[in-house]
Amino acid sequence: MRPLPRLIALFGELVRMLPIRHLIFIMGFFAINFSLVVYSFNANLYNNQFKDSSVSSRNLGSESYFKKVNFYRLKKGSKSLHLNSAELINNQNTGDIIMSEPNGVIVDEDGKTIYYSGKTGFYKKKDNQLSLNSDVYIRHENTEAVSGHFNYFIDEEVMHLSKDVETESRNDKSLYDIFINSETLKYNANKGILNYFGDVSGKVTRKRKFEQPISFKSNKLDFFEEDNKAILTTDVQVVKGSTTANSRSGELFLENYNKKLKYFALSDDVVVNQKVNPIGKKPFERRAFSEKLEGYAKEEIVVLLGYPKVYQNEDVIKGNIVILRDDNETIEVDNANTNFRLK
Repeated sequence: MRPLPRLIALFGELVRMLPIRHLIFIMGFFAINFSLVVYSFNANLYNNQFKDSSVSSRNLGSESYFKKVNFYRLKKGSKSLHLNSAELINNQNTGDIIMSEPNGVIVDEDGKTIYYSGKTGFYKKKDNQLSLNSDVYIRHENTEAVSGHFNYFIDEEVMHLSKDVETESRNDKSLYDIFINSETLKYNANKGILNYFGDVSGKVTRKRKFEQPISFKSNKLDFFEEDNKAILTTDVQVVKGSTTANSRSGELFLENYNKKLKYFALSDDVVVNQKVNPIGKKPFERRAFSEKLEGYAKEEIVVLLGYPKVYQNEDVIKGNIVILRDDNETIEVDNANTNFRLK
């Protein structure tokens, strides 16, 4: 016989052998102990549930969690904020918001808009500050930007972008696009000034196919939207066609492309390398040094100022002003009171 049936059989025989009053006493004893065990279990369960419930209530009292949220912030005299978010946690005490996959638009009283998106985000109510992280995309009027991090101080209209910043600005009036990459960017939308810092590089392309693009590099670049002007600082390089020029500082004048005005200017220890490919003759390179340089896009020349010196083949040319033309071995020299040309 198996152990369990055998125990059951022995228990039955024991029950039959005991007097009835003993049997009632034993059953009562077991009933009382069972009741105590159940009561103790229920009491502990209730205490645990109450403890958990109080913690949840406290958390829910200060923070709220939502999914697939459309959020609006409207305040008289301030910009309106529209936010879409896959997930959102709102701190009811501070008004701060943590967001997942945020995207939306900020609109000012004049109707100017800033569209934004990112993987995660944070809104700080006290400072009226919007922060975005990872795969950040910003669009403001004719400028688009991508970066790894974004801070927007909404009341001051100041934006900070960092981590692989790339911007593209279009100007349909002056018919150009300008692309700029940098480590960080500060954009003051109210003043229309973009300050790029760290390993700055970029390119200006023209709408007309026959107009050559220009590339540039520097450690710092300040772009003024209203004037269509950029100031480059430290380790400056400008490349246009066959001409590469390096200096300590420079300027780009983006409205002057089709005018008889300088399109770019460099100053402080200017070094020029120019590849010359004259028609019917062997190509060569010339090198020049000067204190200043002015580039004229329409005439396709660069003007060297400040006692320039040019090395071309076996010749060394000096003068007060020297003019170099693209793919032309002719050099124009203004030497004080005498003007002459060298071939």
